[in-house]
Amino acid sequence: MADDNRPLKYMKYAIGEIVLVVIGILIALSINNWNQERISKNNAYAFLNQINKDLSSDIMYFDFLIKNSLEVSLIFDNVVTSSTKNDTLLKKLGSVLTVNWDQREYGPSYKSFVNSGDIDLIEDKKLLFKLQGYYNFSTRALNNLTEYHKNLNIHNIEGKLIQTLVTKEDGTYSLESMKKEINSGNLKSIINYQNNFFKNLITGFERTKKDAQELQELIKALEITKS
Repeated sequence: MADDNRPLKYMKYAIGEIVLVVIGILIALSINNWNQERISKNNAYAFLNQINKDLSSDIMYFDFLIKNSLEVSLIFDNVVTSSTKNDTLLKKLGSVLTVNWDQREYGPSYKSFVNSGDIDLIEDKKLLFKLQGYYNFSTRALNNLTEYHKNLNIHNIEGKLIQTLVTKEDGTYSLESMKKEINSGNLKSIINYQNNFFKNLITGFERTKKDAQELQELIKALEITKS
């Protein structure tokens, strides 16, 4: 009878061993998955930290452009409201008639974050929505606007100014020719257009700067929650 029970005991023992091995494998897999998720989340927070630095750089850039755009717009305003006897003002006007800003590469860290796939680990949907809106719409719209204005200056305004204004040897416009064209109304239309454009551009810069600041607040709040 003892010999008859021995195979059954061995089978129970073998099954027990198999169950223990399976449980061990499942625990190891769970630990590995947890560890991988922890590493990925840490990478995600590292990306957010880099994005935060990018946003700080963007805000400084917007401040620079807002300041310079306001100065350009003020020159246009003063020319429109004053006489053409102010030669200093007219010299400033000549230097900004076709001024424009270049496109900027926004969000290198955000692009890397998206490509990594770790962006899906950020559970704050408001933050994700804001990030997508900022990089896919707001900053892209600014780049499109500045590129449009640059092309307009090159292809439609600079050529017209060359035809109507006298250019001196140093590359500046003759004050007398500028006075003539302002008094005739030809140059005023360009001044008014450029002035309105820069005022709209300032609004765009200020709005996008606000978006960047709100993003930084959301990232800061997420970091506090994480801690």
